[in-house]
Amino acid sequence: MPDPAEFLDHPADRGAAALALERLAALEAALGAALGAAGTAETAGAAGTAGMDGLPRPSQPAPAALHRIRTSARRVRSVLRAYRLWLTGRGARKLRRELRELMAATSPGRDLDVQLAWLAVELLRAPAPARPGAEWVARRLARSRDRLRDREGEVLQGPAVDFARARERLAATDVTGVPAPSLARAAAAGIRTEADALDNDLAGVVTLADRERSHRARIPANRLRYLVEPFAPVVRGDDLLRRLTRLQDDLGELRDAQVLAEALARALRKAPPDAVDGVKWLAEQVSEREVAAWSRLSTDWLSPGGAGVVPEARELAARLESHGLLTGPPLEIERKYLLSTLPPAAEGASSLSIRQGYLPGQVIVERLRHVRDESGERCYRTVKAGRGGARIELEEEIERGLFDALWPLTEGRRLEKRRYLVPEGDLTWEVDAFTDRPLVLAEVELPNEGSEPAIPHWLRPFLLRDVTGEVAYLNVTLAR
Repeated sequence: MPDPAEFLDHPADRGAAALALERLAALEAALGAALGAAGTAETAGAAGTAGMDGLPRPSQPAPAALHRIRTSARRVRSVLRAYRLWLTGRGARKLRRELRELMAATSPGRDLDVQLAWLAVELLRAPAPARPGAEWVARRLARSRDRLRDREGEVLQGPAVDFARARERLAATDVTGVPAPSLARAAAAGIRTEADALDNDLAGVVTLADRERSHRARIPANRLRYLVEPFAPVVRGDDLLRRLTRLQDDLGELRDAQVLAEALARALRKAPPDAVDGVKWLAEQVSEREVAAWSRLSTDWLSPGGAGVVPEARELAARLESHGLLTGPPLEIERKYLLSTLPPAAEGASSLSIRQGYLPGQVIVERLRHVRDESGERCYRTVKAGRGGARIELEEEIERGLFDALWPLTEGRRLEKRRYLVPEGDLTWEVDAFTDRPLVLAEVELPNEGSEPAIPHWLRPFLLRDVTGEVAYLNVTLAR
């Protein structure tokens, strides 16, 4: 099995496909091992075990195997999502649908496995008055778990994923003909995106009552972890990976406690009289667990920047970009269109404010850019070379102090605009409405020069013409 770090210097299309194949093989192995173990247990008549009190207990290997399957599936999904622009034409959409079905079929069972494992411990220390109710809850959850097994088994043995087809499509060599930016650069862009999302979501978690926001923060935390994971040893990311794993665990512990609290609230409404005290006792234990999880989260992670995780992720992204430069400069491949006005569809999309200027220079033209959105502000310096649809682009994030020191040098060569980000299939259209003049342009970044983007229906009525490569519509020309 190749080391995923070997893919860093590949063009993003081939590197992402190779990484997806490596992750897919791990998922196939996890599924095979789980189904093989389940068959052996069934043959031996040991599909489950029972405690000394006769209550059903989840089979110990089964939850662990399910966890490995779900973790492996997340790793594949993270690759397909982060590099979807570069996996066009390789069957990524169908594979993502198959993985969504697998995750949806196994999520309820995973939650019940966690709850039953917690109850097994609590039963050992439950006081005598609470024991009948605690045992009633355990039996109730165990029955729910058993009802899920048939559906779960159908999906896992289906098979859930058409591995042969997925391997064939991902391994295709005739999908693109023009080299793409390095996988290192594509990974850096994905890491920055998820770091910004994590920073934004954690900033919205203020009290224990912010359940939805804390649950939402798990998504970019997971994605960020799985983006960093393959390359951590190469770009000094092991410490960041450990911290992201801890953050993921702490967010997961809070979420598990909240889900169990909701399950106990439902159980209390249906509990027989002799079980009420036990259900209430369990609810008290879960409440203590939730408070403890919140205490860890608020102490360790809710300071600005996720207690350093977000800045570390951005630094790692910069190191990845430098690594990608070793194999040649990355390409920016895009098409640009002149619009008559701002499309209504763009007005409802997420947006950011941009002001940028150009430093003096004839041969080397360097751009400074200040970006502000709901998550905060960021500053960049960029050098581009070439004309037309494909240009070399070198960019790095810089501190605000350096931006402020250089900004006066751009006087007379500046522009301001609001950029609207409109997803369309595997692409994202960037619609720029200039705030210092009556001008609206739309851009879309492509996986290769041979790609011909389909004009979205919401954009077509406002499109005047393709202005890709026209000097008059280059930002450096528009700056004044």
